[in-house]
Amino acid sequence: MVEKTTVDSALSVTRLAGTAIKDVWSRLDAASDKPRPSEYLGQKATHAIQGVQVA
Repeated sequence: MVEKTTVDSALSVTRLAGTAIKDVWSRLDAASDKPRPSEYLGQKATHAIQGVQVA
């Protein structure tokens, strides 16, 4: 009985770790696919967002 509980716990931890890794990987992959703001915003828009006043 103790062995079964130990094995079930180990499998549960392994599944949880696998799910967590897949979730993190998915988020990183999605973030890397997005274009950087500098690729679609002009310099004037970037300065406006940053609150920089250009003379």
